[in-house]
Amino acid sequence: MTTLTVNDFIKRVSEALETVKNGDTVQITADKNGVPMAVLAPPPQTQANPSHKLGLYEGKVKVVIHEDWEMTDEEFLKS
Repeated sequence: MTTLTVNDFIKRVSEALETVKNGDTVQITADKNGVPMAVLAPPPQTQANPSHKLGLYEGKVKVVIHEDWEMTDEEFLKS
């Protein structure tokens, strides 16, 4: 973790953001006593939900919509 005072952070904001972009965190402290004020960190990694598998029924189910099938807007909105 990189630690910067508020003044240093203001002067080196681009460098601090590059540090965060590279996966590290930056702690910003008060100028006088070094008390932490904020921490900049990369966003959490998003992962696909493994319980939602696409193609789960591929090859097992066949859907056929006949050419004469019709549905009105009203029927669609009620479904």
